[in-house]
Amino acid sequence: MMQLVLLALLATAWEVSCLGKMDVIHSWKTPEFNFPSVEMKNAMLRTKAFIPENVAMIDVDVWEDFNKNQQKIFVTMPRLQKGVPATLATVGLTGALNPYPSWNWHQEGDCEGITSVFRVDIDQCGRLWVLDTGTVEVFSNAKRICPPQILVFDLFTDRLLDRYRIPEDQLESKSLLITIAVDARGPRCEDTFAYMADVVGYKIIVFDAQTATSWRANNRYLYPYPTSSLFDINGVTFELTDGVMGLALGPTNNYGDRKLYFHSFASHKE
Repeated sequence: MMQLVLLALLATAWEVSCLGKMDVIHSWKTPEFNFPSVEMKNAMLRTKAFIPENVAMIDVDVWEDFNKNQQKIFVTMPRLQKGVPATLATVGLTGALNPYPSWNWHQEGDCEGITSVFRVDIDQCGRLWVLDTGTVEVFSNAKRICPPQILVFDLFTDRLLDRYRIPEDQLESKSLLITIAVDARGPRCEDTFAYMADVVGYKIIVFDAQTATSWRANNRYLYPYPTSSLFDINGVTFELTDGVMGLALGPTNNYGDRKLYFHSFASHKE
């Protein structure tokens, strides 16, 4: 997984460079959180609940309200190793990270909170869709400590609107849900589907928000291809057999439908 994250970041950097010059809003040598108190920060450093060099930012998303009076910049920091105090945060004006929606949601082992998030999505109705893997320490001794779940927050109030835990019979023992793409339709987003990529279980899970049900979609293109699983970065060669990871929704066609595009990480097939 470390190689996966590194390669994903390199691919993103290459894509951005092809689009032209972009402005740097924030940059970090090591992330800094807005702790409620100095005492709490020192205690977390002392007990290794906060190890700055173990915090890796994976995803970023930006939301503005309809009148552009509010803006929130979200970053995700999955608990790949020990020492990640919060897995989802907003970025303050100084670059300090504010756990979202609050510190109380990020107590590791509390399955009523948020365990470990790779990616989020935001729909046109001002809702933040958080895909929580429920799995920690992916880099060393991966273990699922809570059920994978979707949490939906109202970005105007920061309140939880909905929670859906993925049924156990739709998961493998090694499943890792890392990407979410949301298709929200209707004037009030009443017709919404969320698509989740299981990068290790080699499947896509589809969630129907209206009926609060989900199901698995399986296809050979969701698997890795052995001939595409060998990577080389700066002379370091490694094998990585990760399946479906990239998800993207196309534009609405004349029939009101959208296509879901997906790509397996170790694959040359589309």
